[in-house]
Amino acid sequence: MAKPKSPAAKRNPLSRTVFSVPKNHLRIGECNEHYGGVFAGMMRGTKGKPDYYLFVPPEPAAEAKLAWGGYAIEEPNATCAHDGLANTIALRDSKVDHPAAEFCKSLELYGLSDYYLPSQQELKLCQINCPEVFAKEWYWSSTQFSANYAWVQSFYFGNRDFGRKDGEYRARAVRRLVIQ
Repeated sequence: MAKPKSPAAKRNPLSRTVFSVPKNHLRIGECNEHYGGVFAGMMRGTKGKPDYYLFVPPEPAAEAKLAWGGYAIEEPNATCAHDGLANTIALRDSKVDHPAAEFCKSLELYGLSDYYLPSQQELKLCQINCPEVFAKEWYWSSTQFSANYAWVQSFYFGNRDFGRKDGEYRARAVRRLVIQ
């Protein structure tokens, strides 16, 4: 005679399924120095660009309190809500100083030097998946809002707003690993 199934098994046939994750699998929130920091998750590529993994170095040296820079200056190539690397390169190549972006771009940790100031969407991913790496304060994104303001992300309340470019907020570097 067949053994009756438990009520839980009838409700959800996958409730007893166990998956084995490979040893070298990336886990959200886990630090991997080889890749440059804490794994924050995957960002989907936009406009034909490939998807990539985002990493945040947890060291205090990866963060500084700085101005965004370029107050009253329009930076048309730093408005992407998704691509922080493109924004950071545009800010670095600008004719005016952008301390937050320059700080992140000049960072060297774990033998790596391809860090940048995250975009609005990249910061949101960090706020969702690895908030413990950040202080409960406002952080600059590389995404410009207007000539006078850039987007900031709260790691206390989780909301976004814009801050005056000449004000000082925290900047934390990130890096990406492109998925081929």
